[in-house]
Amino acid sequence: MKKYLLLAGLLLSGLANAGIVDFETKPAFSCQGTNQVDNGIAFNGFACYYSNSSPGDFPFVPSSKVIGIADFQNRGYVSFGLQGGGSFSLSKMAIALAVYSTPGDLLTVTGLFNGANLHSAVLAPSKSAFTDYSFNWNGVDEVRLSWGQSGWAGYLGLDNIQYNMPAETVSAPSSFILLGLSLIGFGYSRKLKSRRN
Repeated sequence: MKKYLLLAGLLLSGLANAGIVDFETKPAFSCQGTNQVDNGIAFNGFACYYSNSSPGDFPFVPSSKVIGIADFQNRGYVSFGLQGGGSFSLSKMAIALAVYSTPGDLLTVTGLFNGANLHSAVLAPSKSAFTDYSFNWNGVDEVRLSWGQSGWAGYLGLDNIQYNMPAETVSAPSSFILLGLSLIGFGYSRKLKSRRN
């Protein structure tokens, strides 16, 4: 039993640090404007949400809810990071060219920390389907995406963004749960030990 409690604590500690943004709680089809937040990730760009039952003007019918995001400020990119700041690891995400984007546009994805480029990848996403891309980038506090379209000229589709937060950024409730599981495991092991003696 002690082994199972320890294993459960380890699994929960891993889960407490992991997150996935799948936009399932967002209304579709709808445009929600700027500075959207989903599952702890804040997006900087003009956001519209689409689904298989309400695809709106998305160039194909997505299999789940997705975000279409545009560079409304003419900065040359859209970006996302942890709500409230801090570093994280980007594992992977699904990307597609969306409304008004030009097929064949190349996408540059850049991982930054304190404004300095740490990682970069040039991708060729499709306008007819989402493609899953793996990044495995550690220690970034912002991810920028630029694809040659600025202003309202083109949207980029994103889905299933998988990320991990460092242990020090895990929320207080998660930390208390882990502490409680550890104390339960310790108490149980002491109880078993006293019964044997």
